[in-house]
Amino acid sequence: MTRSRGFVNYDIWILLTLVGITVAIVVPAVLRARQRLRLRAAEIGALQRIAAAEQANYAEHHVYIDTLTFSLPGGVALTSMRADSTGWGAVVAGDSLQRVAVSCGGFEGPSSFAPHPGQTTPGRFTCW
Repeated sequence: MTRSRGFVNYDIWILLTLVGITVAIVVPAVLRARQRLRLRAAEIGALQRIAAAEQANYAEHHVYIDTLTFSLPGGVALTSMRADSTGWGAVVAGDSLQRVAVSCGGFEGPSSFAPHPGQTTPGRFTCW
């Protein structure tokens, strides 16, 4: 009886099929995670711009504003914002054309301005 060494043709096909299935599962997941992280970074950047504008306006006029005088980066929209003389809160979200749902929010002042129940620290941005 002779002993066979190496792979048989169908062994290689099985291996290639398993690799193909693994790639078909992993690649879309990695691309979605990458898109979600880019969107989250854009939203945090937008909140930082909003916070800077609010602080500058408060330093000059001693009141927070609830309107924007600048545009947000592409793919990010302001979904809610409220302000008065004691604080402000804002929520930004990704464009509805993107299939990744990420919203981020921030506030300054009393916790009644917190845009999300889990957000308790003023000046910190949280994504959900």
